[in-house]
Amino acid sequence: MLAKFFDKIITLAGVYLLVLIWAGYFLPRENRMFVSFVIAVAITGLIFLIVKRKKKIEGQLTKEQLKHLDEVMSQLAFSDLTYNIKFFAETLGKEYKVTAYKEYLTVTHGERVTIVFPFMRLIKLTTADLSEMYASVTTVHPKSPIIILTIEGAVKSAEDTASALTERKVTILTKNEIYKMLGELDSYPPITVIIKKNDRRKIGEILSGALSPKLSKRYLMIAGFMLLTSFFVPMSIYYMLFASFVAVLAIACRLNIVSLLGQKASHSK
Repeated sequence: MLAKFFDKIITLAGVYLLVLIWAGYFLPRENRMFVSFVIAVAITGLIFLIVKRKKKIEGQLTKEQLKHLDEVMSQLAFSDLTYNIKFFAETLGKEYKVTAYKEYLTVTHGERVTIVFPFMRLIKLTTADLSEMYASVTTVHPKSPIIILTIEGAVKSAEDTASALTERKVTILTKNEIYKMLGELDSYPPITVIIKKNDRRKIGEILSGALSPKLSKRYLMIAGFMLLTSFFVPMSIYYMLFASFVAVLAIACRLNIVSLLGQKASHSK
């Protein structure tokens, strides 16, 4: 709790310093400090709101979990439907009564039957895909809900159509939700499909080192020193530009921006 509080304070200090550097060009001296602080508070609040929302969406998976998630999804994506039907039948069979068919599963829990379609492809589910699946089980357990397992989710029109269907409830799960389910059942496919990473990973490692959260205080001190120096030396604009750049680095470090961008890239594959 205390660590999170200091995180916010350090981030606020970085934003305040960045705003203050340029406030002299737009604000009178007597209002500069206070107005800069108000602007910094507003910007910092917006930053943490966006970060909090993103973390909530991402499910707060760790770096190791995200790597494993990619491996698991790649394995399922590059396996055929027969393999995926068998895998999910065995996995869900740990908790429920499962019957496997050629293109789907029926999962029985008490008196309730759910139809599950593994759509483990590296594309979004389309309305045509949804229509085909829905039509294929017209006479199978009428009114029973349908769950569609996907990697990339569904296009907007498919999502809207799924939510508008009334005869059966249709739920579309994405890879994060599937990975969570596999974790709860403690069942993952053996990884035999390996996708070699390119040089972007090396660049990411360099950025991770340069933008490590532990460096934020150091960058903040350098930015403050450069700002003070700009008041006493000629061509101060260069010092102000450099101070601004270092202040941005301090904010990026404190927000652990590399990790956030890494999660976004992982989920956009």
